[in-house]
Formats: sequence, C-alpha cells, structure tokens
Amino acid sequence: GDEPQQTKLRRKDMDLEMQSEVLQWAFKVPAIDHEDRAALAVLDAILTAGDSSRLQRRFIDSGWAVSASGWLPPFQHEALYEFAVTMREGRSAEAAIAILRAELEDLRSRAVGEAELDRARAQLLADQWEQLLSNSGRAGFIGFYEVAWGDWKHGLDFLEQLRSVTAEDVLRVAQTWFVEERSSMVVGHPK
Repeated sequence: GDEPQQTKLRRKDMDLEMQSEVLQWAFKVPAIDHEDRAALAVLDAILTAGDSSRLQRRFIDSGWAVSASGWLPPFQHEALYEFAVTMREGRSAEAAIAILRAELEDLRSRAVGEAELDRARAQLLADQWEQLLSNSGRAGFIGFYEVAWGDWKHGLDFLEQLRSVTAEDVLRVAQTWFVEERSSMVVGHPK
C-alpha cells in the first residue's frame, strides 16, 4: 500500500462493557516471505512462548493482568503484530503500556541473552516438529507453505532459518519493526 508513512503513535480510548481495562497495541510487520520473518518469529517466542516468556513473567506472574499475548500474523501482505493485555480489576491499562514500552525498549537497546534465545528457538522448532509428526499436521504444514509461499519446501527452509537466528538478528528486527511512532493502540475502559 502507498498510504503515507505514519509518524506518531495513534491512540483511541473507548468505554466498553467489561470488568477491567484492556490494551491492544499493534505494530506493522512485513509479509511472511520477508527476510526478517524468522527473527520476528523468534522475537515473538521470547515475548510469548511458554511459562518463562517475558509477557508471562511481566504481566501474569507479577499479578498485573489476567492475560497477555502477542500475535505474529501469518499473512502474505504487511500486517499488524498485536499485543493484547487484559488487566486485573482495578489495574490500569496505563501500567500495561509502561511495561510493554520498557520491554520493547529493552529488546531494541540490548541483545537478548544466549539462554533466552536458545529457549525461544527450541520452543519454536519443537512446535513445528510436533506439527510434522501427525498426518493432519503435515498436511496443514504443506498446505500452509504452498499457499503462503508458493512452495511447501519453503517451510523446511524456514525451519533452518529459525535455527540460525542470532541475538543480533532479534535486536535488528526489534529496532526495525517495533517503532512506537508507527504503532496504534486501543485502550478499553469499563463503562
């Protein structure tokens, strides 16, 4: 699309029929066949995969939120990486913004440690291999990459790319794509 480049954070506050405050914060990310894709998948895993992921520790374990997730869309066109946080009752979505802001700043300013990187890569690869163990999973894997990339063998290439993502790659994609000036958020407040 040739829409003009966004230069500042867009924010919309809404009153909603719900018990607690919610935050949705979206960042533009490239299509699935982009060269940054594997590093973005690893970055997503660092943030969201498993009990030791950053969002789990910062939001759930710390008692700020009842749920916190990130979603890397598997699309053929530029799309939005979306964070979604549902706060505990009485906790402000402003806190979620501050926590996410600090987390993203950390990812943009210093390389992730080797242990955390290894864990994220291992989790991603395990998820992919687990899918390949069942017939329906294999069919889904082949069908997905055939449609998204035009050749299912790209799926196998992608597994190799995941394996070789470095801390520097993660740092670079955090700096490139998680730019607050090009992001949009919706903050929901209980009526």
